[in-house]
Amino acid sequence: MRSNIQQLQAAADFRVVRNTLRHFGFRALILGGMALGVAGWETTPVPAAFALALIAFALIWTGVLNLTTRSFVGIAADGFALVALGAWLMANSIHAAILTGGQLGYAIVGIVVIILGLHSLAQYARFSKTPLEAPSPELEQTVDDIVKQARSASRRGRDMLTLTTKNVGTSVFWNVRLGDELVVLVAKDGREVLFAERSGFRVTRVDDERTPDLVRIEIDSSYLDETSRGEPIVGGMPLDAFQTYLGWRWGADAAARNQSLVA
Repeated sequence: MRSNIQQLQAAADFRVVRNTLRHFGFRALILGGMALGVAGWETTPVPAAFALALIAFALIWTGVLNLTTRSFVGIAADGFALVALGAWLMANSIHAAILTGGQLGYAIVGIVVIILGLHSLAQYARFSKTPLEAPSPELEQTVDDIVKQARSASRRGRDMLTLTTKNVGTSVFWNVRLGDELVVLVAKDGREVLFAERSGFRVTRVDDERTPDLVRIEIDSSYLDETSRGEPIVGGMPLDAFQTYLGWRWGADAAARNQSLVA
């Protein structure tokens, strides 16, 4: 069973990396083309235009790299190129504002671009240890089918619940399918998929009156990255969903006896 979970998780991780590279690739090509156009404007000073042109070519190169190859180098290069583009926008906007007394509108855009670059670098840190070996078409199709089934679920049943995890400063909303042996967590946007054995998926109530829906989720599986491996994930779960979990974990009678936990 554990080997099957590891194979499914490897296929899901590959799917996330593939989609991330594709997204970063198209974004870099678009931003690189726009930057190259701005560098060609007659009003752009020659030194600034030259620097921007270099950044534009770097973005176009990383875009092509991420779309045509499976390499983490492209993710890191994308991050550095975006940080450089954001810094250029900020510096150019501040310089123009000093000379003309104008507003710092492009500086705000530069901050946003820098944040995107830092996000790319964070993705590199996350995925750099993920195997890039493509799964079999059958296994990849299995993961895609699991995602479609979870995302198309219109309401929770006995084997479906929802939760929100808050880890490493981010919040992720999940649909969770509780099977007889396998637990599947699918992010609401369909990008992330996590697998765990039934015995390795535990949810406990956090004793906090200010946030009665707060729970602690412990998942014993190989997918956890270095930032959270071995540590419980704290998140929120609707109280009726927690009751559903109790019924799945311990049986309907045990869940009824523990009704006070979610009252």
